[in-house]
Amino acid sequence: MKNKNAILVGSALAAGAVAYFLTTEKGKQVKQTISDKAKQLNEELKTSLTNSKENVTNEVKTTANNAVADFILNHKSTILNAASVLAPIVLKRMFTRK
Repeated sequence: MKNKNAILVGSALAAGAVAYFLTTEKGKQVKQTISDKAKQLNEELKTSLTNSKENVTNEVKTTANNAVADFILNHKSTILNAASVLAPIVLKRMFTRK
């Protein structure tokens, strides 16, 4: 029980000392410096995340475009055969609908 009381009293004294320090001129300067640094880090993080998002988006688009192009080049004859079979069917159905 003594240890708990000692911890509580020590914590209260430390909190009081910090509160007093933050009300002094030097404490206000420290608080402002910390606040400014936090704002600066927040802006840097925001910029970094935006740049990363743009880079990832561009990478995904490039990869997808390359994959589609590779697929078309590698399966060109199959695609043309399928299109030649499907085109007459699709066109017939398009023009015979009521």
